[in-house]
Amino acid sequence: MRALLILLAFAFAPFPAAAQVAPTPDITTITRNLAAIWRPLPTAPSGPPDQIFATACTGAVEEMERLIAALPADAGPTTVTGMRTTAGLLFIPAAAPGQIYVFPSPALAPMAGGLGVFTVSDAAQGRLDLTDSSGGAFALQLGRAGGRSMLRILWPERPAQTFVGCASSLD
Repeated sequence: MRALLILLAFAFAPFPAAAQVAPTPDITTITRNLAAIWRPLPTAPSGPPDQIFATACTGAVEEMERLIAALPADAGPTTVTGMRTTAGLLFIPAAAPGQIYVFPSPALAPMAGGLGVFTVSDAAQGRLDLTDSSGGAFALQLGRAGGRSMLRILWPERPAQTFVGCASSLD
């Protein structure tokens, strides 16, 4: 029981530098780490961490496959703007380093879908700055907890939101 409480503390508390594996400043590595479908974790989780992660990821792979299948043949910055997931967030790498296609759910408004750009703001803390297709700026934190990839959106005016990486969008 104590191990479960410690694991949950890492999974749902702010990511201190010592409790995470921060991405390297290498843009290729960071792109690979971001390229996934991410699902939100509950704010008041109950149950074993593996069960919490599995519940959060239910249907994520199928949703990612549907969205990718719906991409137009001439997919590009203007043709994918406005496409959204139903839950969470999907990142698909673009051709240029530091560019990534962003497909947020409606719950993540004001984040806009389409071609985004990210930069490393603090590699030691796993912090990234994402600029979405409409020019909105978002602070992200990428790390690991409980053996899973984790992502946090550090909203300026609401509590941080934690996501679990459910499946890579590179496979």
